[in-house]
Amino acid sequence: MNKDELLRARIYLGLSHDGLAEVLEVAAGRTVRRWEAGEKEVPGPAAVLLDVLIEFPEVREFLDIPPQPQWETPFEEWEKLFIAGAVNPKP
Repeated sequence: MNKDELLRARIYLGLSHDGLAEVLEVAAGRTVRRWEAGEKEVPGPAAVLLDVLIEFPEVREFLDIPPQPQWETPFEEWEKLFIAGAVNPKP
């Protein structure tokens, strides 16, 4: 997972840097910001968990991640719209 994919995943999930850090059980939101800036590589286990969170709503529910409006659109379609600039969710 590269930095842009991480950013799109975090926004799709509706999480702040600190919120994603808590879900991934990393030190702080600063770690997530470094991944998004490309200063550090996104670790494999974090990338896998993000993929699972996107793919399986029951995992999001289990982790008490509140539903987001963009979940009504499959991630692949939402991502295309996001890249094209047609979607502008709050980061």
